Amino acid sequence: MSVLNDRKVTQYDPLSDTDTLVATETKQDTIIGHLENIVGMAIPEYDYASVSYNDGTFTDTYVFKSGGSGGSTVSTVVIVYTDATRQRISTVTKT
Repeated sequence: MSVLNDRKVTQYDPLSDTDTLVATETKQDTIIGHLENIVGMAIPEYDYASVSYNDGTFTDTYVFKSGGSGGSTVSTVVIVYTDATRQRISTVTKT
């Protein structure tokens, strides 16, 4: 998931009151973890995940599959941000 390196995902540290950049694997786990904690946003069991970014529409699309990259899509999550900074989310859709 090297494409995740292009996005800055931070993790808030309440002890130092700062945000710190996190590693690629942690970024994916953090985003998925947040989605699973929102009612109705749990991702079914999967063994492959891909992400694509559209800078023109400020949209990130996460596709989760079972059976590897050529397998069946079990869920798709689309996150639309308010602007190119990707600091504020406008909408999240899961199918």
